[in-house]
Order: sequence, then C-alpha cells, then structure tokens
Amino acid sequence: MQSLKHYSPLLLLSLILSSCSAQLSGGQAAFSTDTIKGVATIEAATPQLPTETVTAETIEPENQSLFDAVLCEESYCIYDAPALLESPLPADMNQIADVTYRYGTTQMGQREAHLGMDVSNPGGTPVLAAAEGIVVVAGNDDVTHYHPYEKFYGNLVIIRHELPGLEQPLYTLYAHLSAVTVEVGESVKKGDQVGLVGATGAAIGSHLHFEVRLGSMDYNSTSNPEIWLKPVINGSNLQTGILAVKVNNPNNIPIDSLLIIARPVGASPEKSRAANYGETYAKGIPSTDPIHEIALFGAIAPAEYEIIFEKYGKFYRTNARVESGKFTLASIDM
Repeated sequence: MQSLKHYSPLLLLSLILSSCSAQLSGGQAAFSTDTIKGVATIEAATPQLPTETVTAETIEPENQSLFDAVLCEESYCIYDAPALLESPLPADMNQIADVTYRYGTTQMGQREAHLGMDVSNPGGTPVLAAAEGIVVVAGNDDVTHYHPYEKFYGNLVIIRHELPGLEQPLYTLYAHLSAVTVEVGESVKKGDQVGLVGATGAAIGSHLHFEVRLGSMDYNSTSNPEIWLKPVINGSNLQTGILAVKVNNPNNIPIDSLLIIARPVGASPEKSRAANYGETYAKGIPSTDPIHEIALFGAIAPAEYEIIFEKYGKFYRTNARVESGKFTLASIDM
C-alpha cells in the first residue's frame, strides 16, 4: 500500500473518468435462494442438484492445481490460465465482453450488480457450448425463474459440466437467445451449437449474456466467467491475458463499486487511452471463486501495469505484469 499525497494531472484525469451510464436501471437484486425456483423441473434428466451455496474459503489458489504459480513477485503472481472453457461464440465473431459492465460491477451505481458478461453480436449468431456437458435447462424463464427477476433471461440454456481440476460441477448459462437448439438431457461437446444470439428477456440490444455458476445451479453460486474462459485474441491478433486484483484489508475498509484503473507503466499522455478502466465488485456480490478477487480485467493486453484506486482521499496502487495467455493475480495492501 502506498498513500499518494501528490499525483500527476494524467492520473487525476484518469480517476475522474467514469464508465458509461446505463439505459436500464432496476432495484437491487435480492440474493436469496428463496426466489430461485425450478431446479426440480430437471430432476428427471439429471441427478439431484446441490442447493447449498459453495463458499470460497475452502479453496485457496496455492492448494489448487488450477492455480499453480508460474512466477511470483512481491506484489503479484502469474499463473497458467485455467482455460477450462472455450469462447461460447464463433472465432470469427466478436469475443470481447462489454468493458463498461463487467462482472460484479454496477456502472458506478447506475445499474444493479452484473453477475455475468455481455458479448455483443448480431442476432442469429451461433452460440456454442463452452465445454462438454449435459443440458439441464433449455427453454425460457416465463414460468421457472433462474434470476430474482421474472422473465429476465428470456430464452436460455444451462449446461452442467464435470471438468478436470474441479471437485464440484460447473454450470454455464447462455441467455437472451433468439432460439434454443438443444433439449434437456442432451449431451453436448465443446463447440456444439446450443442456440442463437438474440435480445429476449431484459436485454438491451442483441448480445449473449454468459454466466458461470460453481457447485450449484443456484443464483448465489455465481463466478466471474473470465476466470474460466481461455484468454481471447484481441483486434490486434494478440492473445490477451487476465488481470485479477485482491486486497489485504485488515481494517475492512469498504471498497465496493470504486473506480479502478490498470494503465501501462510509463504510458505517455498521448497513450493514456491504453489505460483500462474498471470497477471494484459491488457490495454483496456472491462469490465462489478460489482467488477472492475484488476486480478483474479480462482480455487485457500483455504489459507491465500500474493498478490504482482511491478511498477516503488515499490512493492505493501496485504494479503487476500481464503475460499473453496467462492469469495474473495482483495484491494491494490497505
């Protein structure tokens, strides 16, 4: 942790920039399993699903083969990316999620917390299974609800996966589809078509809403999808990396929904646009992740980054390196 009494005009400019405002606003979601119904509707096709929320405390990176460090420095570690999931969209279509509304964020308080990732593509674009598994939901949420709000997902598919390195099942959810092309109980392989991109349910424009849930299909078992997806190729034909941030916060200072910036070290004012603007996770975000991150930048270009956020007039920062196809976990002391 470093407290900055003085900072450059570039940094000041960076910190006052905010994410795009939302067109759609809603009340805060009640993260209660009492509002999530319908698991029993698929019992005939799959074994009884667990209903408890999986807690992250029992899963630490240093104890998991999925998170064996390749390199550790004072303020960060670099891991081989888990890459258990492939992109749910064809390689020649857009792969980059909306950076203004990342997982766990609220567009700086303008919207409810987002528990997935949104990838814009034209309606009718094929949606692909991210890994081998069994379809446990295929249809819509008009009657059975998988979100605290009714008819939120529209047409959706949920697939149950048993993946190497995970002791619990992983579920992938594909929502706002214009069409569903699989049936409950059907076995799918990675890359099989399961639906078509659309704008059903509470969607703004045509896009795929993609979620990951660990250990249970319950809404409270959500996890950041970009942890598990293979790092994508960006518009410069360069394989990106993943940058997650955690904090050592012994005084439990509130750090939810703060602007957080990752900018290349030594970036000139002319290249200030190379900075990545994000937001720390909103208060109450359920997490089953094994890394306890408070923010994550997916599809980030390989570089040495300075990571910084402000709270109560103090600026906290650290440096970390992102490598192509790797997963970096940076730590900030408060």
